[in-house]
Amino acid sequence: MRSLEASEFRVRHNDTDRELVLEVAGELDMATAPKLWEALVPLLDTNKPIAIDLSGVTFLDSQGLNLLVRAHKRAACHDGRLLLRAPRPQARKLFQMTNLDEVFDVED
Repeated sequence: MRSLEASEFRVRHNDTDRELVLEVAGELDMATAPKLWEALVPLLDTNKPIAIDLSGVTFLDSQGLNLLVRAHKRAACHDGRLLLRAPRPQARKLFQMTNLDEVFDVED
């Protein structure tokens, strides 16, 4: 497992037989979104499904949301699949308010 850390924000990458998993913890915002993108980009060009575990994300702003949208589009361009796993209520509400709950595959 590799990790990328900056203050309280963490991204851990785990490769399972079925999928690539990114466990994200902390605030996903303007300051930390580039760090997640850096960890995510190499994975988006693979054919393996990618699950982003959001259970540890304590705050999500428009920059974090924008990153998830870009990642979803890039994965789709490579016939990939991006799954968002276990978002907290604040993130889930944001997905609903922006109708992105109809775009993303979200799993509890």
